[in-house]
Amino acid sequence: MKCLITFFLVVIAQPIFSQKKMILDSISVLKEKGEIKHAITISERIPKDSLTNYECLNIAELHNILGNKNEALYYLELVFQKDSLFKDIWNFSKTNSYELLKEERFQRLCDVIVSNSKKNKTCDKKIMHQLLEMLCRDRSYYYQVYMSENKLGKFHPISLALWEFKERINLENIELLDSITSKLGWLTDTLVCDYSGIPFFIVQHADLVTQKRYLPIITRATELGTANFNWVAMLTDRICLREGKPQIYGSQGIWNPNINRNVLYIIENKEEVNRLRAKHKIGDPISDESFKNMYDPNNPLNK
Repeated sequence: MKCLITFFLVVIAQPIFSQKKMILDSISVLKEKGEIKHAITISERIPKDSLTNYECLNIAELHNILGNKNEALYYLELVFQKDSLFKDIWNFSKTNSYELLKEERFQRLCDVIVSNSKKNKTCDKKIMHQLLEMLCRDRSYYYQVYMSENKLGKFHPISLALWEFKERINLENIELLDSITSKLGWLTDTLVCDYSGIPFFIVQHADLVTQKRYLPIITRATELGTANFNWVAMLTDRICLREGKPQIYGSQGIWNPNINRNVLYIIENKEEVNRLRAKHKIGDPISDESFKNMYDPNNPLNK
């Protein structure tokens, strides 16, 4: 009898799950097209109790894009109602929440997610909270930039204005990070636990001068065993790319307009790079195909 009931429930549930998947797929398509209002409208067809944490976060992002603060906060709060121990800062920060940072309800959610984090006795919750805000700030408005560039063009005044705004956000983050690291040095697991990757995330989006200023700080932290060498490699390569020099570790890609896709940015020493990557455990070896498609925008022969 129990097996029969289970079978019956599964049969009944299948159309519901299928309908939900169709709605979620439609939301993704509409978001890609920039039709956010329509995406929100059809999201309301999904029963709230059937939403997963990440589906709630995705719907919160839709509302944030349109500036619907109360609705966005509702879906963010729903995540913690469903899972009081939720602590995924990386997905939480992808919700375009810049405009919520001064909202008391959002600040309470930040407090909860910090409290849920894996901590030790030396962790500083105040700094962790600041880092989480910085991460949310950093990851906001990329969707708006993406849509503006795709619909209006990279050099349209709106696209340029959005990038200028993003640069102000980056500067705000760097000023705060500078104020913290000037007193405490590079932030390590001992002080901020599993939030120690956020400072690098902020630095990699900073201006070139700031990146060059932080590279020796992160390098020194790596030598002391309190930072990840991948960060040194990525930052070194990013600086090389911005200065028009070949990269060292092969961590950076670049858009090749000749074939309309991202490819490997030119490498200084093809024969040496995979040995370096293996030595420092930087991902998989670079393939022959990637080497073949390397692109150097500064080489006239590539244009």
